[in-house]
Amino acid sequence: MTTLDLLSGGRLDVGLGLGWMPDEYTAVGVPWQGRGRRLDETLDVLRGYWANDVFSHQGPLFTIPETVVGLKPHQRPAPPVLLAAFTQAGLRRVARRADGWLPVAMPLPYLTGMWATVLEERRRRGGIRPPCAWCCASTPN
Repeated sequence: MTTLDLLSGGRLDVGLGLGWMPDEYTAVGVPWQGRGRRLDETLDVLRGYWANDVFSHQGPLFTIPETVVGLKPHQRPAPPVLLAAFTQAGLRRVARRADGWLPVAMPLPYLTGMWATVLEERRRRGGIRPPCAWCCASTPN
């Protein structure tokens, strides 16, 4: 992703999601339970790697020994990370951890209600992150 951000002159937006179907996890032998914690640790690793010249990580899933990071993204400290989410826990994670939200296709009243959850969580936490954006894409029939 760092290379893509550099080659694009800083136009990379990183979009991540957990998936919604337990069968997808079963197919690759990964437990459905704990998926939120896995995403949180993945975000910790990505942000730490992008931000630091020397990086290490010791967590429940990943162990990364001290590493010199020579390649840095064009966007500093990191490319924006947008998370897909439609559960309450996922929306709270968007508020806590993401630069933006990638919602699923739903009627506008549902989307605005979900967005209100993100904004309320940010307010509840004292505006700990800069303003968040959301991105929707649609394909014509």
